[in-house]
Amino acid sequence: MGQIPVVHIHEEDFVWRPGLIDEEDTVEEATKKLAETFIGIRVKEKPGKELRITLVDEWPAKEEKLLDPKMKVREVIEPLSVLRLIWWPRD
Repeated sequence: MGQIPVVHIHEEDFVWRPGLIDEEDTVEEATKKLAETFIGIRVKEKPGKELRITLVDEWPAKEEKLLDPKMKVREVIEPLSVLRLIWWPRD
């Protein structure tokens, strides 16, 4: 299993963090792993919301693509991608 280096931030934080995500994980699994560096440390959990990832085209972001949580990381995230974790209403 290979790892993909990324840079990520949570929408309620201001600190960009480097990270590694497993290419065989789903986007949902990657979201949970990246969230461990923010939730309960720098950002409070939000009841009724779940975390999702957007792929940022550039910073400051002009366009962001919401990633499907069921997709495999290797299908939608390239090395050194810029990701933003956002709160999303639960279905």
